[in-house]
Amino acid sequence: MKAIPKTDFDPSTDSTDFGVTRDWAAISGGAKVTAFEGPNFADFGCSPNEGFDTSLTTGWGSVSLDDDGTPDNVFDPKSVTVRLAQPVDVTHFQVDPDATCGDDPSSAVADFEIETSTNGTTWHTVASSTFDESNLGKFNVVDPSGFDTNVSFVRFTIVSNQTPNFGTTCPDSPLSGCVFTDMTELAVLGSPAG
Repeated sequence: MKAIPKTDFDPSTDSTDFGVTRDWAAISGGAKVTAFEGPNFADFGCSPNEGFDTSLTTGWGSVSLDDDGTPDNVFDPKSVTVRLAQPVDVTHFQVDPDATCGDDPSSAVADFEIETSTNGTTWHTVASSTFDESNLGKFNVVDPSGFDTNVSFVRFTIVSNQTPNFGTTCPDSPLSGCVFTDMTELAVLGSPAG
């Protein structure tokens, strides 16, 4: 038997502080997409679920077109709703608004809105702002402005994408944002509602 050398480490005096952060909107943690607008691009690996898979390499892909699919110069907002793993007191959201599924950055989120609900029926807008190219490819912290307790559902709406001057650029531009709009990831952080 080989002797283990003695060290000066004393676990009772170790002051290392570890914290665990949980994404309550993660599909792998029990959350579920309950509604979305636009087509389901699951066959291309860009379904609504990919917007809640904790990965910045995949995301939710949708279209910037209206329901008949005819390209025009009017952006048609798209939303996705996720039921959290359990009711949560939300501290903040994290959003990567980047394009996905092979689309260029014009498809990334620009103007957005986040709503919360305790029951999936009554909704409250808790955040709305604009992302630009400096926000792409990373998590951006978005703080709720209220209605952040006992949250069971979160709805994210892409109000516009980063196609420059959508109304005059589209539909004849080769930019993918004239047809598609995407969001790479939405995370919901907080603690179980008490």
